[in-house]
Amino acid sequence: MSKIGKFTGFAYNKCDSYLSALISCGIVKAEKTLSKTKAKKTMYVLTNNYFRLWYLYVYRNRTEIQLGNEVLITGIIRNIIEKEVHEFHLQKAFMLVNERILDLWTSFRISGKILYAPKIIQKDDFNYTFDGIARKAGKAIFVKVYEDPIENLKKAELEKIRRAVSLVNTYYDSHIYIFSKRRFGDYAVKEAARDDTLSLVEMERLKF
Repeated sequence: MSKIGKFTGFAYNKCDSYLSALISCGIVKAEKTLSKTKAKKTMYVLTNNYFRLWYLYVYRNRTEIQLGNEVLITGIIRNIIEKEVHEFHLQKAFMLVNERILDLWTSFRISGKILYAPKIIQKDDFNYTFDGIARKAGKAIFVKVYEDPIENLKKAELEKIRRAVSLVNTYYDSHIYIFSKRRFGDYAVKEAARDDTLSLVEMERLKF
């Protein structure tokens, strides 16, 4: 609160009123954290990546953008593509897994959430990384998020995915959700159509 007050120049009680309104609208959320001295403090975080992208890149540069500063605009686009967008799609993928996708496969009732916590499957010289794995009893769900599945999700990649899953759990007692913001290639689509363990999920960037 003190940092927000100093930055904006508003009195702390006014900042508190504004933050309360933003929290009630779902734009901001309050999180408890520990300071370097281990004291508890409250941090205020934007809940939607679009607000964060706007204030991080657009708001502070809006004059230069309107003037058509190509160097600045190109740099902003590069930063968004390389850093922010993939993070947004990871968050959205796991939101879908936790709130919607699991309900589509009724044989899986895994309690708790699947979190973005990369898991490396390794045996001898083979290794593969999933963005999340959840297990319960003899069943398991695997999550992978791609930026460009047409380039990445070819035959060799799918074979790696299947091998990695088989190293962790019985294949037919597993389910693999592969997310992408772009369309999938023909090979992956055909494989998913005949493999009940595999689901491809396309995410539209501007829709929740």
